[in-house]
Amino acid sequence: MPAKIESTHQLIKKKLVVYRRPDSDAWQCRYTVDGKKWHCKTTGLTELEEAIPKAHEILIAARLLKERNLPVVSKKVSDIAKLTIQKMDDNVGYEAGSDSFPQYKRIINDFIVPFFGKKHIDSITPKMMGEFDKWRTKKLGKPLAYSSVRKHNVTLNRIFQEALERGYVHKTQIPYLETKGVKSKNYPTFEVVEINAILAHMPAWIINTKHKKSFWRRHVVHDYVRVLIETGARPGKELLNLKWKNIRIKKIQTGGMVTVPDVEAMQESKTGDPEFVDLEPIDSNYDSEGNCLSEPKWDVTVYMDVYGKTKDRTVNGFAVTYKVLNEIVKRNYTGDNATTLEALTQNKSDDFVFRSYWNMHDDYREACECFNHMFDGFLEDHNLLIDPKTGRKRVFYSIRSAFTTAALNLDAVPIRDLSKQLGNSVVMIQKHYDRATGEAITKNVKASNTHNAFFGDAKIPEIYQSKKAKQPA
Repeated sequence: MPAKIESTHQLIKKKLVVYRRPDSDAWQCRYTVDGKKWHCKTTGLTELEEAIPKAHEILIAARLLKERNLPVVSKKVSDIAKLTIQKMDDNVGYEAGSDSFPQYKRIINDFIVPFFGKKHIDSITPKMMGEFDKWRTKKLGKPLAYSSVRKHNVTLNRIFQEALERGYVHKTQIPYLETKGVKSKNYPTFEVVEINAILAHMPAWIINTKHKKSFWRRHVVHDYVRVLIETGARPGKELLNLKWKNIRIKKIQTGGMVTVPDVEAMQESKTGDPEFVDLEPIDSNYDSEGNCLSEPKWDVTVYMDVYGKTKDRTVNGFAVTYKVLNEIVKRNYTGDNATTLEALTQNKSDDFVFRSYWNMHDDYREACECFNHMFDGFLEDHNLLIDPKTGRKRVFYSIRSAFTTAALNLDAVPIRDLSKQLGNSVVMIQKHYDRATGEAITKNVKASNTHNAFFGDAKIPEIYQSKKAKQPA
């Protein structure tokens, strides 16, 4: 039997050992979690009394990984990717950018693991990254867009960072990830007449189906499209994650029956703002038989607090959005579950807004995929899917583009205000959405006030008189 080496100490029989190599001052740890395979890892400490508790920590961490069916120690990219995904799952909602975790996981499962999975993390070279780029281009049938390459690189860097923290790779072994790709193009837009066509034909499209679920889903797509058209909101999670509790409604009477504030309701209101409470009619607006002489007219603003690509912001909706929300309430809340829009918003209901009554709590991704497919079908059926100017397929973002272009051309909405409504910077709006032509801006640049100021009658101060003309002849 060989003599025991002084630099080796058994901490747990047949499970945990610390030892020191002849060429190193740091204590190493050797351990097993299944009694079969031994793993080695440095404690990074030179003092034995400090290395011993560190070795116990390493063993405990390895056991936890084993219990969660995660690799204990492995330099394979597939195993490190599992650890990276687990870390994302553990930090959802707490880490900045956690909304992007589903995309990172998809990139890992669809691209990184299929190509790099069996390779060791410390063997990846710049040449291999070039081969990866060619492989994914062939897999997709086209080069990735610049933004997609950037997401792939962010995901790869997460995996490299995980390996770096575990000591599986050195900083110098991590290849530089260059962001190349096809620059994104502006979304094809809709002309005003094409938006008119969408709104005109969708009601008939809703009932032109034999499937019950499709019938109800088409209703929701119609709701979704109308709000997108009126607000220019960003399609996807911003609206599809919207809940009744995220909505505030402001009503101001502009005509018709005169009303006065409900004082009791105002006292119960947190804000005490009469514009946010129901108003009761006064008696002078009824005839002797109690018939209403005139209907009240309201100016309604719907404030939708959304969370998405640009984090928290408020999207302003108006009469159309208010009408749509009331229609959703009437469809989804019937019978014993009947309620009102005001009740849902004031009571902070946690139900999603853009859902059918039978899937009010479904994840937005399922709704998003379903709506995209249905909208494609509608556009195809009505000769609206392909933009004749660009030859490219239109999508929900094309509605956002149409709204922005029309707001700039037809209403000259200040670009600062559009920036707030859309959640885009002024530069991004000008780059992607401003399609103004010389003809489109004619009315706005006519600048009548400027013209009159320059060319109208004006009293010229004497100081501007000719010096020569003042001199005596």
